[in-house]
Amino acid sequence: MPGQRGDGSFGNYRLERLLGRGGMGEVWLARDRSGSAVALKVLSTTYSADSAYRRRFEREARLGSRLRNPHIVPIHAFGEVDGHLFLEMAYIEGVDLATRLRSGALAPARAVDVVAQAAEALDTAHAAGLVHRDVKPANILEHTSGFVYLIDFGIARAADGTAITASGQVVGTLQYMAPERFTGTLDARSDIYSLACVLYETLTGQVPYGDGDPARQMHAHLTSAPPHASQIAADVPAALDAVIARGMAKDPDDRYASAGQFAAAARAALGVRAPAQPPPVPHGAAGPRPATRVITAPGPSATAAATPSMRARESPAVPPVGPPGPRGNPSIGGWISFGAGVVALAALALWLLVGGIGSGPSPSTTTNEAATSATAPPQTAEGPPYDAADGARDGNFAFTVVDALPSTGPGSPDGADTIVTLTVTNVSGQQQDFRIDEQRLITTEGRSVAPKAADNPSGGNTIPLGPGSTSTIRLAFDVPGDAKKDDKKEDDKKKDDKKREVPSHLELHGGPSTPGVIVPIP
Repeated sequence: MPGQRGDGSFGNYRLERLLGRGGMGEVWLARDRSGSAVALKVLSTTYSADSAYRRRFEREARLGSRLRNPHIVPIHAFGEVDGHLFLEMAYIEGVDLATRLRSGALAPARAVDVVAQAAEALDTAHAAGLVHRDVKPANILEHTSGFVYLIDFGIARAADGTAITASGQVVGTLQYMAPERFTGTLDARSDIYSLACVLYETLTGQVPYGDGDPARQMHAHLTSAPPHASQIAADVPAALDAVIARGMAKDPDDRYASAGQFAAAARAALGVRAPAQPPPVPHGAAGPRPATRVITAPGPSATAAATPSMRARESPAVPPVGPPGPRGNPSIGGWISFGAGVVALAALALWLLVGGIGSGPSPSTTTNEAATSATAPPQTAEGPPYDAADGARDGNFAFTVVDALPSTGPGSPDGADTIVTLTVTNVSGQQQDFRIDEQRLITTEGRSVAPKAADNPSGGNTIPLGPGSTSTIRLAFDVPGDAKKDDKKEDDKKKDDKKREVPSHLELHGGPSTPGVIVPIP
């Protein structure tokens, strides 16, 4: 890991103290060029060797860097040095909830308050289309002032992702995993289940289904009724048992619709109200995000300029997306079901004990790619939050996506077109030119796609707009197909020769120097 250089350095960082070590890598207290303290999460070289994992890492680091909530530790930068993918985050003085619980359970009022603060962070992530996937006490950090942060969004995935990686590994921590996680599907409600498990442990000092045999734990998550915290802690009211039971419902449809609803129900069960104003952010705990900078490692192992794929842009929060329906996956969809038998449970238990739970690529992957630079997300001008009626703003323009319709791409047999109808409004006091070629569609695999054609009433690549004027245009994006062919018979290949990526969201730009804004595809 990074300390092996002997001089205590990692790229442009000076490593001071190892904060933690896990299956994915290490977390260090480090100093950047300016001497500021930062938390550096450094992954094992195994991860950077897998090109598919690198693409996921870059995409989800970009998405994670856009999350704007006081209870989320901001990602300042991400990249690769000497074969190690890394994230730079704000360093918070405090202790994680898992460490605190070693001294005993919390009083119900404090337990609910801690979980409610973490719920605020989850609602922000879910609104941006991200699922944390590893909500647990070790990832809830308590500042010395009592302010709470939800940390480690490094394994967060888009809400349409799966719970199992391409190498067949389950991502998360078994004691807090929702039943549907074992089938390879997940959405925001999986995090709510985990948060309910955390509340139970915070109230009792015990995990809901024990921390012993993995097969028994998984079986309990799949079949056993949620335990009652009141049977262990006498100061826990029965009403709070009911809240936890609903949060841990086996069927995601039976859970609370959001983490905020779960927190509100927990407060109501105790007869306490949410604070009239949110608790103040501790001074210096997680200050404003720095302006854009490029972090490069000295020597030949890192490039000197940021690559477009590593550029992170901030954006206002986007409206919440509803939980997606079940998504099939030919390689893992039938791996294990809710009715799995003892043999499957035993097999998974053996795998968990031998291989552990992680989110990394297969160790057999040997691809080695050149290191790239790290890029910090730029600051975004303050403005109103995204509202579908008012439009999402970036620079001098406000955007509203009217619709997005799929159609077969006649010019690209390996993909499919997505036709986006967009209104663009000049919100400045001067005439501005909106550039078509700067707009991007982002796929679920993190691929950035430029428009291949546009129905521009003005013609050409730019649309001149006077102050307050609006223009409606249609952009055609050719969504590429996956290079991996389906394992089908020859007759079926004519119908679906290649897997197709799915549009995730739009990155719309008001100019070449603006950070851009994320707009969900309706």
